[in-house]
Amino acid sequence: MAPTPHSHRSIDLGDGWFKSSYSSGSCTCVEVRYRNGVVQVRDGKARLDPDRYAVEPPIITVGLAEWTRLCRRLVGGARSAVAGSLVIRLAVNGSAAFRCMQTGVEQTYTAPEVAAFCAGLRAGELGGRRLLSA
Repeated sequence: MAPTPHSHRSIDLGDGWFKSSYSSGSCTCVEVRYRNGVVQVRDGKARLDPDRYAVEPPIITVGLAEWTRLCRRLVGGARSAVAGSLVIRLAVNGSAAFRCMQTGVEQTYTAPEVAAFCAGLRAGELGGRRLLSA
């Protein structure tokens, strides 16, 4: 089932973080922030576990050029993508693991979370038009 948008713009989560409008109303999603020439990615589910992540959930940081290549591969249907120290692998069931080889931080996303993220990119959210058309 294709994700249904809640709006036509990414959803501002505060402090520069945002997610696709195709994500559910909960915090279970890929969250992205562009800052100082890099892209930071965190798993919204981690924010639901304040006992485990008292300060901030684990963040993966990657350069904009690497992030652009990864996003293009994902929306193009690739099952895996590697750019710089970030590796993204999609499972047969549509779920995905984002792993920073440099820091060891790994984030796992369900198939609906991945579908919503990619739908947001295709719709021009999350910097998608700029990322995908350049």
